[in-house]
Amino acid sequence: CSYSMRLARLDPDLVLPFIHELAAPPLRFATEQAQVWDQHIVMPGETELSATQKKKGITEFSLGDDVRIRVDLGALWKKEKASELLGELCSAMYYRLPQELVQPIAGALIPIITLAGAPGARSAAVVALSHLCGALVSRYRRDPVSQKSFVMEFVLSAGINTVAGALQSEHIARPRASAAQALAAILEHISDAAPGGYETARTTPLAQDIDPIIIPLATALTSCAAKALQEKEESQQQYIDDEDDDDEAYSEALHSNIVNGLCALFKLAPNKMSSFFESSIAPVYGPHLATPDDPAYESALCVFADAIQYLPSFSVVLGPGVAAAAANALCNDDLTHLHATAAYVTAVIARALENSGSVPPVFSHVLPILQRLAFDNEATEASDAGYRIRDNAANAVYALANLSVLIPNNDARTQLIANWIQNALPLRRDMEEARRANRALLDLCQHPVLSTHARAKLAESLEATQQKPDDFNDFPDPPEASMDQQLIESASLLLGISSAGTRAIADPKQRQLERRPLTSMAPNVS
Repeated sequence: CSYSMRLARLDPDLVLPFIHELAAPPLRFATEQAQVWDQHIVMPGETELSATQKKKGITEFSLGDDVRIRVDLGALWKKEKASELLGELCSAMYYRLPQELVQPIAGALIPIITLAGAPGARSAAVVALSHLCGALVSRYRRDPVSQKSFVMEFVLSAGINTVAGALQSEHIARPRASAAQALAAILEHISDAAPGGYETARTTPLAQDIDPIIIPLATALTSCAAKALQEKEESQQQYIDDEDDDDEAYSEALHSNIVNGLCALFKLAPNKMSSFFESSIAPVYGPHLATPDDPAYESALCVFADAIQYLPSFSVVLGPGVAAAAANALCNDDLTHLHATAAYVTAVIARALENSGSVPPVFSHVLPILQRLAFDNEATEASDAGYRIRDNAANAVYALANLSVLIPNNDARTQLIANWIQNALPLRRDMEEARRANRALLDLCQHPVLSTHARAKLAESLEATQQKPDDFNDFPDPPEASMDQQLIESASLLLGISSAGTRAIADPKQRQLERRPLTSMAPNVS
């Protein structure tokens, strides 16, 4: 079944005729009745678990001399694995998922989300439900007229309400992080409902449908963040330094996912979220910007950067302070784990202030640091994390180079952009930054001085989209993810190259969410 799901991801049209047969096994295991808990008093002469029971996955735990609890681990594992497979199926088939399978899949997943004693299964089910919602939104994107009513009725009732309820009621680290991940994913699907996604269309056609619950959702996410931050502070005050590594990872993932969810709400309702940010979000995250040593510093940086980017009234007000906070990390060589995020935030602020006529003074100080990180291969380690620092720093340099207030001399700005083209491109690790860089190259193809260099690099990126999978095994993302279909067609037309052999992911939500370098989901640890 797992092999079939991978085949569906590679060629969904190939497995479409067999989709019902493919969905049947995980649906059956997900809906099987399982006796999760069986608490009983040990009777005199009672024997241990039989070999048959043990083979079925039943395990017994003692709660004292006379009380034992039996757990059907086999049934719980089946539900967890079945949920994962159903999520993979929805993600792979996307808009091709038949409508008649929507209700059976939802009916199988929703009861598992509240299944007592099964945090792994709850985690898998809530994430799978977000994949199902993503498949439905993709159907709307292809046919907004006929699909809107069905899609939004399901996404709002079965999707958002179920997942938001799980986030508010969950107390265990792993499923709570997964619930935040699922809610953020659904909101991002909705914010990207326009063809080409929000970054291309700059519209949110489903915003009105979700408007009545914007503030309740923002409240739920912010309350969860405040509670998790308080729990972290209390554990530190009590000198609890033996916290489980997995719980720590889930805690970090929780905050990352909450920030992603809030960002989607910023895009969906900027007016409503502006006042909510000022009254509720800033007081929660603001104190954590003071020092990079704060465990919530990275999340705070990102949520403030999102406010600057998507809530225009805050760009000039918040820009200097947040830029200074990011600089605190960039200037410290002992905080390399924060450099990618700090560079990303610096670029966001620079782009937001491009036409403001003023820039934070700290930009002149961080520009040489960003140039070193972007252009000097010795400045970052040869690892995925190091390459992401380089990619984010590179686009931060380009964003700063476009600030005439920062660099008044036109020749100096042109030379800096030329260095960016020659020494930093193409970007191959952070695909969001690569797409942004390629869009910039397309614009620079009209530059009177830089057009030759820009055309050469753009052609190189376009050629990469025609490579076979074996050509880029050294990279975690296929090169076609660095150019969407619209960019490929525009670049091909400008360069006089046929786009027939290129491959692009036209639907922005079919690729892994890569908005920022924070971890977007908790590790898969049983």
